[in-house]
Amino acid sequence: MANKLQRNPRNPNKCNFLKTTRCEFAVGYRLGRKEGKNPRRKALLLIEGSRSNGLRYIQTARRLGYQPITLAANPIQYDYLMAEYSKARLVDTEDFDAVRDECLNLAATYDIAGYIGFETRSESVNLTVAKLCRCFDRPGPNPVSVERCSDKFTQRQLLTQVRFHSVTNTIMRPKRIKRGLL
Repeated sequence: MANKLQRNPRNPNKCNFLKTTRCEFAVGYRLGRKEGKNPRRKALLLIEGSRSNGLRYIQTARRLGYQPITLAANPIQYDYLMAEYSKARLVDTEDFDAVRDECLNLAATYDIAGYIGFETRSESVNLTVAKLCRCFDRPGPNPVSVERCSDKFTQRQLLTQVRFHSVTNTIMRPKRIKRGLL
């Protein structure tokens, strides 16, 4: 089926495309990898996973039309990936350069819609997601702010500079119980 083109009134050199059944590209636009092919699928990258609600993220992403792809250091630990036939890539998520390189490889095939990070023991996933959002020009948190928030020592210093005293370790001594009241 041929493309149905509509001229853009603001810029006559560009054409807007109307929905067609197979191919949605117009002159001047390259939505697919090669001209004449189907447009790239949208992917949602999940950094690490979650045993409690990871399955919900996978199902919701599919329902919204995204291809969920999990990047994890050990994807075998997430049972829902096998059950849902979801794509997973083995990546050292502690190494930002390795995650970024894998995202660049996936960007050649998919149109990456966003990044979702799940909590891990090291809490470095939040910083990785913030850096990825900054690197690939996506909305997300400021990596410097995330890094500062994850360093508790720095946070305590900043709070004492603004005269907000944080809770220190105190030993609570139980009151003596009088006999006969219990």
